[in-house]
Amino acid sequence: MIMISGNGNDMELPDCVAGESNQDVCACDAQCARYRDCCRSSPHFKPEEQVLAGSPFTCAHEFGYVLYEVQHCPSTWQDAEVRERCERPDFTYGVPLLDAPLTSRSTNITYRNWYCAACNRDIVVDSFNIWNAEFQCDNFNTAKSDDLIAELLSFDPKTKKWGLEFKGERFVCNLQFRPPRDVYSLLRSCKFGVVSQCNEKWMDVQVRNMCESYTARVCHGAATYRNRHCFICNGFTAFDEECYPVVGTSTTSKPLIVGGQSFTLLLDWKRLKRSSCAKSEVFDPIYRVCRKVYMPDCVAGESKQNMCACDAQCARYRDCCRSSPHFKPEEQVLAGSPFTCAHEFGYVLYEVQHCPSTWQGTEVRERCERPDFNYRVPILDAPLTSRSTNITYRNWYCAACHRDVFADSSVIWNAEFQCDDVPDRLESGKSTAELFSFDPETKDWGLEFEGARSVCNLQFRPPLDVYSLLRSCELEVVSQCSKTWMDVQVRNMCESYTARVCHGATTYRNRHCLICNGFSVSEECYFVNDDESYPVSTAMPELPSFTILLDWRRLKRSTCAKSQVYDPIYRVCREVYV
Repeated sequence: MIMISGNGNDMELPDCVAGESNQDVCACDAQCARYRDCCRSSPHFKPEEQVLAGSPFTCAHEFGYVLYEVQHCPSTWQDAEVRERCERPDFTYGVPLLDAPLTSRSTNITYRNWYCAACNRDIVVDSFNIWNAEFQCDNFNTAKSDDLIAELLSFDPKTKKWGLEFKGERFVCNLQFRPPRDVYSLLRSCKFGVVSQCNEKWMDVQVRNMCESYTARVCHGAATYRNRHCFICNGFTAFDEECYPVVGTSTTSKPLIVGGQSFTLLLDWKRLKRSSCAKSEVFDPIYRVCRKVYMPDCVAGESKQNMCACDAQCARYRDCCRSSPHFKPEEQVLAGSPFTCAHEFGYVLYEVQHCPSTWQGTEVRERCERPDFNYRVPILDAPLTSRSTNITYRNWYCAACHRDVFADSSVIWNAEFQCDDVPDRLESGKSTAELFSFDPETKDWGLEFEGARSVCNLQFRPPLDVYSLLRSCELEVVSQCSKTWMDVQVRNMCESYTARVCHGATTYRNRHCLICNGFSVSEECYFVNDDESYPVSTAMPELPSFTILLDWRRLKRSTCAKSQVYDPIYRVCREVYV
């Protein structure tokens, strides 16, 4: 135990290093970093991360349980109706399925209702539980099944009360919500009404900063203070020896049950399934409808490519939704993936940029992994897409060391030369390609015509017939935990699936990656390429005075073998295919 004193009164604090814990005072576990209630002896304690201002969590009283929950949408969330229902909820609970608290088994976060979970993008199929609805009705007794009784319930918009209609009589009901047993251990208890700020008139900045930087609760009378500095800056000097928690201030306390009801009905939403509802829906027995409550459901044929993918290729690219039939957590770890998310001439796509470790050819490996970005030999330096494997390679060398260069299936991207100040009488064509040359001193491409040289810019464009084979991706997605993150379970989850979320300008692979990098609540992501599996060009160059597009397949020569492609710039047949 660690001892602190307050004007003669001593108090014992848990020593996390020694394995001690007292949740009423402060917390030692990895979750304390998220909820900002760490003991100073916790290995997860960082003063700058313990400031409560800006925390997404609110200590709330939910039907006899006092716990941390999310009650707000991110500032970037655009849907006004969802924000309104999250932050200013319907406390008459007119639609219990959507108005009930919700706990995510994936992130261990509890939300005030479905709307709060939705705007924080934490509604993934099979990973969260909507709290059960408990109707307690006066003077009603029957032996009917719960399913049938649920259909007798109705909400009176005039009295704003729930009731049960049976044989022409209406029985008034009280509605509460109960956490399902399998998420009970995920609820994070808190202390309601803890004083965690200094009195406005307090002038000592150092004490004020200390008040806001750690948790070690102390008491004075009926009031609880976050720590002794908060206690001091609110005008006291001697704290009580022990805090006496108020009944109901912990998730381990028994729920407050309203007495006097003769009938109780507990609706377990997971049990009330209907075959007519999609996997992304939950059956609402009161209104007798299927409500869509989950993120994209691959089984139901839904897809939202900018978040995750459903198709068979997701196993290869490791961007599967967890509802995809091709999802296997152990196969979704990005470490060791042969693919890199790259920006190629305005297209953001997955491509291969490395040779296998077993490849022996040093020169080919060098040209693949450390390419010539001056593109001196465009036909070999251009990206290449295989119509056989649907894989795009950085250049011919990368395709060659993966032995994926075949005459009938490998498509080299077209070369596009954009040149300034070219005479109007010059026409593009096969012979024009022979006017291009590379200047090794300036490292520029140019076009020689009638003794004048026009500087050209070289880019590559995917041919139309392979465009649908390109696999889009998101650049600079955070897919690993911070090096200081200690929770192995969260780290493993971060590395095992894709369901992209954002915070500010940063995109995270999933909510676990967001959490293990110091954030709790996600924001809306804005993607250039929305709901498409193939890349969209983001490049908007100014149009030059002259453009020529070289389609290597069209520029054939009868003197070239089938395994060769004619290079009109250097006027040679190049061996490029197996």
